[in-house]
Amino acid sequence: MPKLKQFEEQTINYYNANDMQLLTPKELSQKIKISEKILQTLRIKGGGPKFFKRSNSKRALVLYDWKDVLVYLESHKRISTSDTGDNQ
Repeated sequence: MPKLKQFEEQTINYYNANDMQLLTPKELSQKIKISEKILQTLRIKGGGPKFFKRSNSKRALVLYDWKDVLVYLESHKRISTSDTGDNQ
């Protein structure tokens, strides 16, 4: 029995460590200091972080996975104002 309990604890810890942290546009805008309007524009025109939307309805809930946001932010790092980001 102890082995089974140990396995269960490891499984629980694995899933807790890898859970998606989902954020609404409002939560994300506060966290990364960018307006909700800019996030909305990025969703419409493209070029922003990946997001989830359950339907095509204008009122459908939009969610961002924090891991995808980190990838987006990392891809926009620059070392100077003249850095275009092409050297990645």
